[in-house]
Amino acid sequence: MWAARRRAELVDAALTELFRRAGAPPGVALAAAGGYGRGGLLPRSDIDLLLIHDGRDLDVVAPLTDALLYPLWDAG
Repeated sequence: MWAARRRAELVDAALTELFRRAGAPPGVALAAAGGYGRGGLLPRSDIDLLLIHDGRDLDVVAPLTDALLYPLWDAG
């Protein structure tokens, strides 16, 4: 399962960078769920994510979600 762990680590690094570049405001967090959240991302597995926010700045949530997800969709 070392390959599944390594795959999850690579996705962690990519999402961390996307989250940073998107300029997520305070009160917003990104959490992993499922196999990816357990640190085991198998080939062709979904990347299950939760975008958690405190509800104070809802106008930021949609563009932040787009900034996180579109690069993943584009990358396949």
